[in-house]
Amino acid sequence: RIREYDENPKTRYYAANIIPIRENGNYMLCTIILGNTICNTICVITFDRMTRGLTMSLTKRMILINVIPTLFIILFSEVMPQVICTKYALPIGSRCRHLMVFFMVLTFPASYPLSKLLDCIVGKEIRTSIDRRMLGGLMRQQQQKQQQYTVNMADVVENAMNLQVRRVRDVMTPLEKVFMISDKTEVNAKLKQQLSENRHTRIPVYKGNDRNCIIGILNVKDLLLIDDSLDLHVGIIMQLWHRSTVVSY
Repeated sequence: RIREYDENPKTRYYAANIIPIRENGNYMLCTIILGNTICNTICVITFDRMTRGLTMSLTKRMILINVIPTLFIILFSEVMPQVICTKYALPIGSRCRHLMVFFMVLTFPASYPLSKLLDCIVGKEIRTSIDRRMLGGLMRQQQQKQQQYTVNMADVVENAMNLQVRRVRDVMTPLEKVFMISDKTEVNAKLKQQLSENRHTRIPVYKGNDRNCIIGILNVKDLLLIDDSLDLHVGIIMQLWHRSTVVSY
């Protein structure tokens, strides 16, 4: 059902065609197994009749009857369908839905009662459910294998899924780890380089040497027009630009 909400219209179309059949999972499973068993039996019987005219010992004939049909069944009934359908499962399933319905009707007397028996014994088909942790792990796995997601994108999506179980203190930064500057700090090229490396747009400013006394938030944009040769301090910049002295909580 995930493909039902895919961005590609063709994918949504294919999924919509398959869903009605997949709603009866056990019925479809019994039809496929029953049809596969019938085909295997017919293959063995047909090959047995084809080899009856050959002059060989009974042992060789028994080996021939069992080995060749088995290889034929494995190749054309197991390997080839798996290889082809694994890559193009959705379009093939959509295009073959009418054929599937035909065989479901054809084997109805046997497959439908068996499917109801399975429903009573093991219940209807159990859908795979994925919680937040499993989905986050799946994204990290795909990121490592296919490199489709950047690290930041994967982190953003995973953190968004965990918002319901996170507390405020889990996303807060301890004061001793917060990047802050003093109001006595000189505005020069070194400070601008330091701010650029930290990639913060707003920097807490504390008074003097007391990191616990925050007097405002410096907006980095306020430093763009400041000439480094003016020997100005951060405190003066905050007085020049009123928005850098306002602290919002």
